[in-house]
Amino acid sequence: RCADVTGVQTCALPISFFVVTVSGIVVYVLGLPLGRRARRFVTRHWWARGSCRAFGLDCRLTGEIERHEPCLFVVNHLSYFDIVTIGSAVEVSFAAKVEMRRWPLLGTLSRFAETIFISRDPRDAKGVVAQIAGHLLRPGNLILFPEGTSWDGSEIRPFKSSPFAIAEDPALRE
Repeated sequence: RCADVTGVQTCALPISFFVVTVSGIVVYVLGLPLGRRARRFVTRHWWARGSCRAFGLDCRLTGEIERHEPCLFVVNHLSYFDIVTIGSAVEVSFAAKVEMRRWPLLGTLSRFAETIFISRDPRDAKGVVAQIAGHLLRPGNLILFPEGTSWDGSEIRPFKSSPFAIAEDPALRE
């Protein structure tokens, strides 16, 4: 079954996406002894770009992306296509809600991609800042979706503000 998603004709979960995903998992596991760089290549470039092709997405990057790490990107989350399109363009991990860790398949794939799972509970704000800082100090780029959910982008929804306390972390000032 096909649908028009933000001007792109796509088919819901084509077989080619499953082939890319399953083969990506196999390659990822086989690459474990090769280290973090090999795993990042598999999850970011090979899987993300293959997924874009599987969904028929024609992704074009306009402009330059800073290539130094760490960098915190703040992005409006319009759909789950954001993950594969952004992941195909830049070395980056994602911040996701902690509940996603337990999701079948997507939770596992997210862990492979070095996703950090953050609590949206304001009482956990210090722990969230520590998680984000730890990731950025590795070094590693991180995508943060401030609205905390996917949305059609027709308006700005309230931001989950606790992750932005990272801007005050003295270890990241440099």
